[in-house]
Amino acid sequence: MWNHKLNLHAAAEIKRRYPGSLIIFGGPEVPKFDGDTEGFLADNSFIDIAVLGEGEASCAEILAALAEQSQRDLSVLAEIKGIVFSIAGSVTRTPSRDRIKDVNILPSPYLSGEFGDWFQDFSNAILETNRGCPYGCTYCDWGSATLQKITRFTPERVIAEIEFLASRRSKVIFIADANFGMLEQDIEISKALVAISKRTGYPKKLNTNFAKNGGRRLMAVIKILHEGGLRCLSTKLSRPLIMRL
Repeated sequence: MWNHKLNLHAAAEIKRRYPGSLIIFGGPEVPKFDGDTEGFLADNSFIDIAVLGEGEASCAEILAALAEQSQRDLSVLAEIKGIVFSIAGSVTRTPSRDRIKDVNILPSPYLSGEFGDWFQDFSNAILETNRGCPYGCTYCDWGSATLQKITRFTPERVIAEIEFLASRRSKVIFIADANFGMLEQDIEISKALVAISKRTGYPKKLNTNFAKNGGRRLMAVIKILHEGGLRCLSTKLSRPLIMRL
C-alpha cells in the first residue's frame, strides 16, 4: 500500500523516542502465513503486535486486556485470536480468527462522531460498502482470503456516510471494495453518490475497484456515474471489461 513505508518509518521513530510505546500493525502489508509474519516482526523489531485479517475485534480485545494491567505483560494476549506478537524475541502466533459475519455490528467511524470537528476538507476519504472477494487472483492480496462470502454494509449506512463525507467537503471518495458494481445495492449507492454530489458539490470524483466481470449491475453503475457527471477513476478494470465497453 502507498503508505506502508511511511508507517514503518513513523513507527520506528515513535519507538525510538518512546521505548515504552506499543506498536500494533495490521492491514494488507502484514504477511499472514506461518513463518512470514514472524519474519516481518524480526525485520521490524519496533513492532510489538501484528494483527491478521480484520482488525476491529482484535484491536479492541488487545486494548481491553492491556488496560487491566498496571505493568505491561503481552503474555495475556495469548487468548486473543488472529494476532502474532513478540516478547523478548520469542514470537507467539494465536489461532486464526473467523471473519466477521455481520459487518454492520461495527460502529461507523464517520457516523459515531469519532472524528469530531477536525475531519474537514480532506482531499481523499475512504469508504467501504462491502468486504471480501469471490475470485482467486494470485497477483492480488484479496486472493489470500478468496472464495469466501462477501459481507456487505447496508445501503442506508453507506449513504449516511456519503452524506457525512460530503458535509465535510471530501473531494474524492475511494470506495475500498474489491468489486464495486457486483451487488444490486451498488446501483442504489451510485444513484445516491450522484444525487449528493449534485446537491452539495461533493464528492467531485470517485475512485474504486470495479467488478472484474462485466454484467448488468456493473454496466448500470458505470452508466449512472457517467451520466451523473461524477468523474470516476477506476484503479482496476480488467481487459475483458474494457473490451465490452
